[in-house]
Amino acid sequence: MLGSTSLLLAWGCASGSSECRPSTWSGSCRLLQVSKIRESEFPLPNVVLEGVYRPQPQAGGTNLLPADARREFGALAKYEEALRAHIDAHSQVRCYVNPPPPGQCQPGAMVVDVPEFDTTRAQASTSDSGPKGCAQIEASSSQDKITQNRAPTALINEQFEFAENSSELSSTAGPALDALAVRLKQAPSLQCVGVVGAWVRGETIAVAFARSRAVREQLIQRGIAPERLIALTVDPNMVGASGTPEPVDPKARRVTLSVLLELAPSP
Repeated sequence: MLGSTSLLLAWGCASGSSECRPSTWSGSCRLLQVSKIRESEFPLPNVVLEGVYRPQPQAGGTNLLPADARREFGALAKYEEALRAHIDAHSQVRCYVNPPPPGQCQPGAMVVDVPEFDTTRAQASTSDSGPKGCAQIEASSSQDKITQNRAPTALINEQFEFAENSSELSSTAGPALDALAVRLKQAPSLQCVGVVGAWVRGETIAVAFARSRAVREQLIQRGIAPERLIALTVDPNMVGASGTPEPVDPKARRVTLSVLLELAPSP
């Protein structure tokens, strides 16, 4: 059971005095969700994940709890799955509020005491297992396995439509995303799935890519390994057979899914 050493939670200044009167709290926090908030290609491909943690009430303790806390975790992009697994493995952790700086009444920052991510261990695990998911397509060490074990390509019919110049998923997309995540979990032979944002006339390619990333992120949050999903865009059909611009079909502003690599199950 987690310890409950009292630490400073909130400080109030006494009326007509510069003295602070502390109330105390420390305890445990429960992980609510993990999401990717940043990624960059420079200087090396890397990601930043954010965990949201909720302080938990304690038996006999105060009903006043701190607000939800957020903590960022960074790693190279190739370790994203291992980083998510690390965060998930510490879903109930010690947390506390730091005391205020000397001479101030405002409490310090909330500390969410998750152990540091061990990149050395993650690197060893990655090296031992070899390339996974979409990385197999480009890895020369995987080409023989792909050639010998490639299965007939499956079809994924789900698609997600978006409003003009928007990359925000519809509020009704949840059930379709849930069902798609279940299907992908039940089909580990689908090693690499392209999440394809359609780039339509009148919109930038960045919008199309943001749509594909939005769907990919939602699937990852539902438990699909990041290396199995790759965000892509496809060029628009700018003109028709007559050479005149094609009118934009609202349904063209969509994300579809394409199986890029499916391997037959091992015998």
